[in-house]
Amino acid sequence: MSTDQAASMSIRIYRGLARWFPDEFQRACGEEMVLVSEDLIRETAARLGWRGLCPLLARLFTDLVRRLIAEYTHEFSSDVRYGVRTLAQSPGFTLVAFLSLAIGIGMTTTMYSQLRSTVFRDVPGLAAPDGLVTTRLQASYPLYEAMRTGSGQFDSLTAYLAPVPFTVGVRGNSQRIWGHLVAPNYFDVLQVNGMRGRTFGAAEATRNAPPTAIVSHRFWSNKLGSDPAVFDRPIPINGQPVQVIGVAPPRFLGASPMLAAADIFIPVTAQPKIAPELAANPLEDRRVAAFHLLGRLAPGIAPKQAQTALDQFVRRYEVTHGDPNRDSKEPRVRMADASKLMPLSEEEKPAVTAFPILLAALTLWISCANVATMQLARSASRQKEVGVRLALGAGRARIVRQLLTESMLLGLAGGVGGWLFAAWSYTATDSIRPLMPNFAELDFRLDYETFVVTFAISLLVGLMFGLAPALRASRTDLVSAMKPGAGVRLPKYRWFGSRNMLVLQQVAGSLALLLITGYVVLGFQKSSDLDLGFEPANLTTVSLDPMREGYSAAQTAEFFDALPDRIRRAPGVVAASLSNHPPLGLASSEMFGNVNTPEDMKRLSGLRSELVGAGYFETLQLPLTRGRAFRKPDENRNPPVLVVNETLARETWPGQDPIGNTLDIDRIKHEVIGVSKDVRSGFAFEFAKKSLYRLMGTDHYTAAAPQGVTLVLRTEPGVDAARLVRCEIAMLDDGLTVFNVKTVIETVRGFAYLVELTMMVYGGIGLFGLLLAVIGLAGVTAYAVVRRTKEIGIRMALGARRADVLRLVMREGAALVVAGTILGQGMAWGVSQMLQSYVAAMSQVMGTSISDPVLVFGAPLLLAGLTLLACYWPARRSTKIDPMIALRQE
Repeated sequence: MSTDQAASMSIRIYRGLARWFPDEFQRACGEEMVLVSEDLIRETAARLGWRGLCPLLARLFTDLVRRLIAEYTHEFSSDVRYGVRTLAQSPGFTLVAFLSLAIGIGMTTTMYSQLRSTVFRDVPGLAAPDGLVTTRLQASYPLYEAMRTGSGQFDSLTAYLAPVPFTVGVRGNSQRIWGHLVAPNYFDVLQVNGMRGRTFGAAEATRNAPPTAIVSHRFWSNKLGSDPAVFDRPIPINGQPVQVIGVAPPRFLGASPMLAAADIFIPVTAQPKIAPELAANPLEDRRVAAFHLLGRLAPGIAPKQAQTALDQFVRRYEVTHGDPNRDSKEPRVRMADASKLMPLSEEEKPAVTAFPILLAALTLWISCANVATMQLARSASRQKEVGVRLALGAGRARIVRQLLTESMLLGLAGGVGGWLFAAWSYTATDSIRPLMPNFAELDFRLDYETFVVTFAISLLVGLMFGLAPALRASRTDLVSAMKPGAGVRLPKYRWFGSRNMLVLQQVAGSLALLLITGYVVLGFQKSSDLDLGFEPANLTTVSLDPMREGYSAAQTAEFFDALPDRIRRAPGVVAASLSNHPPLGLASSEMFGNVNTPEDMKRLSGLRSELVGAGYFETLQLPLTRGRAFRKPDENRNPPVLVVNETLARETWPGQDPIGNTLDIDRIKHEVIGVSKDVRSGFAFEFAKKSLYRLMGTDHYTAAAPQGVTLVLRTEPGVDAARLVRCEIAMLDDGLTVFNVKTVIETVRGFAYLVELTMMVYGGIGLFGLLLAVIGLAGVTAYAVVRRTKEIGIRMALGARRADVLRLVMREGAALVVAGTILGQGMAWGVSQMLQSYVAAMSQVMGTSISDPVLVFGAPLLLAGLTLLACYWPARRSTKIDPMIALRQE
């Protein structure tokens, strides 16, 4: 290309830019002229040339964007002001839309925040959380060492025992805190950095080394006053002086803070005096399978691959060492992600997250469909307004933008309401903390990321429910809209129109939501109606743990031998006994047993085993349906005796008398001497499990139970049992720590509150969906009546009766209800299949079923009845239309 040709081409390019962007071209050239002249174009092309074209384009683009933003900002502020005025002129519509969106967005925000706080949140304090896995295997310490050195699957592996209580002397007072017994490499495997002092090392790898401990930053700051001198002097732990060698980084409360938070860490090589759990010699005894294992897989090893290899390794280990469970077909190892607060495998995550996500999605979907339906109905009254704006020169895009601005304002207002709803839900979450074990750390919170997600959801929701009505309104016919009576001259009614489809979605989604939430509510209602099995009034429980306060085994046995008789002699006490955990407590052991029957040998699993003292059944007023209760002489009886509950007796010896039969437990025969009434299991929600009661003896008093030993006493009405027990125990030892003092009525009320709260939350969600369906169908029916005013007038002028008109309008609403009911039932069935594991667990615990007739027939009938009633009122109004007035509209 010649020089003249290049110059000519550059002039043409500059001329095109000047024609397309004249104002920007002048400003980019630094000229102030009324018009862009040919001389200016040629001068600019000669001065800048080809090399100056790119900078000029950049300046042109920047200036253009700046101008468009300024123009849009000005128009946007006008749109916002106009939108606010328009919404204020329709307070009923605005309020209903705001409440609908606030609940829908609030539910979504709450579910997201809770999932983020558990399933998707890393364990605090870990320098490198990724890649940390747990085997979910309750292993013995010898098995742990064998897996660490011989499995070939781990780059590093550690073990810990949790939760473990410790009694710590703090400034002259004894406090009971929770901690972990850990392998010396615990902190190295977790990669916990930022500590004060040091972690465990070679000194702690030696058995019976000088006692050392690491405390959490929370304990150091709250209980020890952030005293740096803590490293200079030992502190009493379980009555023994222990040297603190380190303080964990802030927020680190162990490898599993949600399940077992720790404020103190003791090496497993410590002396048994410091931790009674070590008295059973767990470092060498293969029968003590109490350690949790977690580690980091070797490079190139996938979790699935490691799970298969480790399962085979454990089975070979069991065969080699003659483990009694070696023939069990149950999988030994289940790999899970240990970097999160809730350790889950990849297969379990969908099951855990699906229910809250589907619940939030259904609620949000119904909210958006409801507001969109109201927007479509409202657009009929705004057709003349849109027509005037179109006649004055507004483009379709401008109309859509204005209507979307109003939708966005509603969405943002709903986001604010949703944030307030989520904040309120967290106050309800905080209220159940006292019902949870005090070693569990629940940390639900609304943080900055949740706020950003809520804001994004609000904008997305505004776009979702506002786009279709805005596009529809912008297609208004200008000539028809400007005619008188345009508000009623609308397109032909269509069965598959956008409004009907929205209402159909609402009815179907509302029914699915009602069925799902009703399933949960019905399950909790059934569980709350069950009899506890004993009389909880005037019953008090107190926990003690002398072994963790320096008592020897002999002193502990002597103390508990004397305690029940001393309490029984106190004024106002009716009965007293001992147990290994409180009634209705979470702590109950699952065990295996072989049952000798006349026909064959059966193996039972999942038995709920309780250790109780003489007089326990009398203290609880727990009736025995057959046989007798424990007596003091039974402690020395051979073979040992036990009492079984009705469920175990019925399932093990059907049609037989269980008295005199035996159970083989730990290879020792136990004779059945009584059958007790069934008692609620676990968290007071479950139906009774197969349970047995063994007599607590001297060796059980000194066992390292995390919950200590529970004293259960029944007093006369009006007696201050807590004060009485503290005084009596103080007479025996005024330095002994008494904890978990509460009445059984308080426990029952706590469980009842949790049931009521759960029923209120899920029932409220279901009723919310039902209410929105009713509002949506009523609005669409009223809208249809307005649309068809002239048609109804003609029908009535031609002789149609009011009953005919009523039937015409109601038939359309009934068709939507029937179609929505069928679709909703199908959706609920599909959801139940997706949540099959959740449904199965709920059915087993609560004794309810997704096919319960109350749900299958009751929910659709309730929805159909209310929605048809909502259709009736606007349909009834249609029968009062005056034919003359309707026909006069043109």
